[in-house]
Amino acid sequence: MTSCSVKVAVPTRTKELDFLLNRYLETGYLVADQGERDLFVELLGMEDDVLVGVLMGDLVVGRMEELIRNVRTVAVAVRRYHG
Repeated sequence: MTSCSVKVAVPTRTKELDFLLNRYLETGYLVADQGERDLFVELLGMEDDVLVGVLMGDLVVGRMEELIRNVRTVAVAVRRYHG
């Protein structure tokens, strides 16, 4: 298994953000191409209020649309599987 050097546990993040980001990191990030990985690292650098807006669809960052869709898809799939 490939290990990741990206850390998501940032004290100011909410549990919901942690859930979304960690699920993607544990599954989607490992199979993502380098471009998507770079965008994910950039996403992690956003302020929490901006990050929430991007993940909820209130703010659109065109070049991150596919990444955001993947983050949401992984989180929904994991939640359905684990109930």
